[in-house]
Amino acid sequence: PDLRLTWKVSPDHLLWAGVTRTVRSPSRIDRDVVVPGAPPYVLVNNDAFISERADVAQLGYRARIAPQATVSLTAFHHEFRDLRTLGPDNGAFVIANGANGRVSGIEGWGEWRVMSDWRLVGGFTLMRTHTSLEPGQVNLTDPPLGNNPDRTAELRSSWNITDRHELDLGWRYVGPLSNPAVPRYSVLDARLGWRMSPALDVSLVVNNVFDKEHVEFVASAIEQIGRTWLVKVTWVP
Repeated sequence: PDLRLTWKVSPDHLLWAGVTRTVRSPSRIDRDVVVPGAPPYVLVNNDAFISERADVAQLGYRARIAPQATVSLTAFHHEFRDLRTLGPDNGAFVIANGANGRVSGIEGWGEWRVMSDWRLVGGFTLMRTHTSLEPGQVNLTDPPLGNNPDRTAELRSSWNITDRHELDLGWRYVGPLSNPAVPRYSVLDARLGWRMSPALDVSLVVNNVFDKEHVEFVASAIEQIGRTWLVKVTWVP
């Protein structure tokens, strides 16, 4: 079920609210899988596994604060129940509905057309995540609600320098991750485009302009994200 309400306070200001319930139905892995295919089992099935549930509430505001500028703010709160966990059971492991959680926060974005040929777009997210285990439950796998940063932000600039030249800049910030631990980082990407003729476009793209390399996630194969260069040529005969 989903309920949405909208109130247009004035031609340039809008308030809205929403309440939603969503579920993730059990998969065959949740209820039927056993590993290996014959005893003694390392992972045993759990035919009592039920759907994971989430109740979501949102409150939003959108406005045109100037002829060339718009903003949007959204506050949200999510309550999660019966989240999947992995714990020990009689010498093996079993998938269970052993955790609950909640996520609360606010996100926003804005757009400002500085000039007819220059546009800025930015946004941010601030949120708090909390999970807890049911009495007697143990979780030996990833956090039930994932490993997400509490703070993110981005800003994009699109500038048509001339009728034939474009400069696009994109900056993003990602807060630290906790489990596994990854430090915060910020990245600037740039693109310079040149329309050489009505049929030929050439672009130079540089990702990670100011940082030779940084960590974005922890994995067995790739951890460092390095600077990359790309030349793109588009020809439309």
